[in-house]
Amino acid sequence: MQEKMKLNYLIQTVLDVMADKKFCSKIIKDYRNSFNHLKRLAEKMGTDQLTEEMISTFQGDAINTKTGKYSWTKARHRIRCVRLLTSLAEKGVIDWSKVTWMKTA
Repeated sequence: MQEKMKLNYLIQTVLDVMADKKFCSKIIKDYRNSFNHLKRLAEKMGTDQLTEEMISTFQGDAINTKTGKYSWTKARHRIRCVRLLTSLAEKGVIDWSKVTWMKTA
């Protein structure tokens, strides 16, 4: 059985590939900030792996800190963060496709 990839490795790989692909520095910074939040969650949960519980907690926190309201933009970004990491962990390649998801209500 293949050992699970550690969260730090997954994050660093995604950020390195973004830099190699010449992503805008602001985009990389946004992802780095989100990934740092995931790292803090992992530390609180006592794990170095990407877990379902961590993903659920991360994606469930889509409240805009300035307005206190739910943010569809933040939710989509977090879904994309998770997809980048999980695709690398599960398939060995990063899924760069955009989040296609309809807002309801």
